[in-house]
Amino acid sequence: MSFVCPTSIQSRSLWLGEVDNWMDENYISNNFAHYGYKVTSVKIIRDKNTKTALGYGFVEFENAELAKEVLQNLNGKFIPGTNKTFKLNSASYSAGKVASMGNFPSKLIYIYINFIFFFV
Repeated sequence: MSFVCPTSIQSRSLWLGEVDNWMDENYISNNFAHYGYKVTSVKIIRDKNTKTALGYGFVEFENAELAKEVLQNLNGKFIPGTNKTFKLNSASYSAGKVASMGNFPSKLIYIYINFIFFFV
């Protein structure tokens, strides 16, 4: 039995760069809301020991189409109240790893990808 690996998986998550230490999940979520976009979750990547932001995170939206729209419309626009701009990119998946928000559907994708690669 042979399975074909999908060439791309559309993600409902975006990578967010230029995250400062003073920014928290609520602040980031509110900035997307300022432009009319509802965020389902935000994950700032932090140092395990110091708990300081490592400068990036992930923002998840209701679906992949909305994430794509946000990427096209907000990347490079100014973050309200700052002189910084949104630095956005598509969150991508790789074998053995998932740019995950720690939620159940992402874990299912991880299992599915590993299952496919096991049988190829």
